[in-house]
Amino acid sequence: MNMLIAFLVWTFLIYWIHRLAHTNKFKLLTEIHRSHHMIDYFNNDPQYDFRGFLFYFGSSKATLDVIVTITLPLILVIFIIGGNSWHLLIFNYLYEAIFSEYILDHNKNLKGNITKVFAWGDFHLTHHKYPKHNYSLLVCLWDYIFRTAK
Repeated sequence: MNMLIAFLVWTFLIYWIHRLAHTNKFKLLTEIHRSHHMIDYFNNDPQYDFRGFLFYFGSSKATLDVIVTITLPLILVIFIIGGNSWHLLIFNYLYEAIFSEYILDHNKNLKGNITKVFAWGDFHLTHHKYPKHNYSLLVCLWDYIFRTAK
């Protein structure tokens, strides 16, 4: 139960951090996140980069974006909730190192009902076309609750 609560709190936090990164209220956060939006996921053929295993995502800003937006909030949640929620740290590492960049999050061929539940493929790429929508990462829940889903 702790892990489910931790997951929900974590995804809630990353939704809001990601949303704040698009407001310009926190200039440093916006600048760091902008590097992620500079990548053309629509016209590039995905090439897996082994450096993801080293938790490096192409540039220092892109790496910092993952750490600030996703990893640090998870560490905070694990510290507060405890229990077996530390397993989420392993999940986060594997997700970011292997699956996130092109297999799930930015896979332009991933469409359909699965992208209405998980913030993958078509759901997340819609955010790249319409940056004021689809802020959720991992699950779409928070965009439906806060009416930012497109």
